[in-house]
Amino acid sequence: MRLFIFGVIVFHISFSCFSKEQINWLSANFPPVMELNDQEVPVGGYVKKQMDIIFQEMEGFEHTYIKMTWARAWASIKSGYPVCHTMAAKTPEREQYAYFSIPKEVTTLNAIIMSRDMAKRLSYPQSISLSQLLQNGEFKGVLQNERSYLPFIDKLLATYEKRVRIERVATRSHQLLQMLSRKRIDYFIDFPAVIGFSAKKYDINEEQFFISRIEGAPSYDFSYFACPKNEWGKKIINRLNQIIKQYAPTTIWLNIYKESLPRRYRPYIEKVYREEYVPLVLSN
Repeated sequence: MRLFIFGVIVFHISFSCFSKEQINWLSANFPPVMELNDQEVPVGGYVKKQMDIIFQEMEGFEHTYIKMTWARAWASIKSGYPVCHTMAAKTPEREQYAYFSIPKEVTTLNAIIMSRDMAKRLSYPQSISLSQLLQNGEFKGVLQNERSYLPFIDKLLATYEKRVRIERVATRSHQLLQMLSRKRIDYFIDFPAVIGFSAKKYDINEEQFFISRIEGAPSYDFSYFACPKNEWGKKIINRLNQIIKQYAPTTIWLNIYKESLPRRYRPYIEKVYREEYVPLVLSN
């Protein structure tokens, strides 16, 4: 009898484990958004910290990370495969085959990251005309090879890039910061969060850099979760929306992203977070 009861208990535990519904989540080595180790397991980045909370709140599911390119992730979602995008940008075309959550975070967009020497000579501009900067032969800029920036920025680069003092190189963001600190270049275009991430990881003094927003280009946007446009995806998105609404007003959720930014940029994004993001989330 005891053996029978023991067998029933083991079967129940085993069945419970195997009966958990599985959610596959996109992972990518894209610091400071998400960082993978050599085994391709997420170990850092602000989205990883968000996912730790999501997993805790959705403990009734079995969660699995799958490393994917953006193209493969969207193709999988379009086909109805049970995978959700963890750092999605929403477009009308994608909304035809994917459910999107309410905004899960405020994200800073491309800005001019310059040396403080350059910033001083320009009187520390909070924003700057990219077209005028590109035509200014006094300063040397660098772009990452084969990288696309915002459409607004790409259009300007297509107009001026080949005839101004700026070049493209095959390098990573933290290497550009090192080039900037060694005065090999004067500026480059990237997300402000790369400074906060690289300063911690590579022991780079963030105070040597200055961030200037690009005139005419948005300085921030919102990021989303996205799942297949079917009943399964709708169920997952509904639960994610509940969690986002629960955490968005808290300093826990705010600090996850804010702490990835350079200290001088944090007051700006906190203001956007409290005045724009939280009301938008709670109104949905």
